[in-house]
Amino acid sequence: MIRTLPDTGVSLRQFAKKSGVGRTTVAGLANGSVPRVHPDTLARLARALDAIRPAMEKERA
Repeated sequence: MIRTLPDTGVSLRQFAKKSGVGRTTVAGLANGSVPRVHPDTLARLARALDAIRPAMEKERA
């Protein structure tokens, strides 16, 4: 899901800021170079994705 953010108009940098997770971590998750994610980080990412999901779905429609 993070890989498709730029397709919906949300940059990885914007998402990192919104989620409170470092840019490098977000970019690494998007390109597959981060093998493990701490549960707290995963929770932050999930909350941020839930917050922007309506906009993402609107862009796809």
